[in-house]
Amino acid sequence: RARLVNIDLPWLEQALQQALQRSRGHALLIHGPRGVGQFELALAVAGAWLCETHRGAAPACGQCDGCRLFAARTHPDLRPLLPEVLQLELGWITDEDTPDGEAGKRKPSKDIRIDAVRDAIAFT
Repeated sequence: RARLVNIDLPWLEQALQQALQRSRGHALLIHGPRGVGQFELALAVAGAWLCETHRGAAPACGQCDGCRLFAARTHPDLRPLLPEVLQLELGWITDEDTPDGEAGKRKPSKDIRIDAVRDAIAFT
């Protein structure tokens, strides 16, 4: 039984196994209703793909260099694209980390901003 990023979400295990059995691409788009665990599923797939020990099998080992970089959110091959509100909620950024030092000047966006998409394109 696979575990999803240290969170037991049994209703997503089949989706995780299906995602890992498919060929990898340069990006993965996962969408679903709020609260069902799609972000955790995306992290589990990304973690498994970036694991140097298990090489795409779930769960990731959590010990190799790839897993340590992934856990620290510094893996050079990982670039989540999320609305700022969700990034704040999940702890991926803080108010001080908002783009262009704009903290306090505008509310965090509920949508993925075009600047974030352009940054992701430049990243790839």
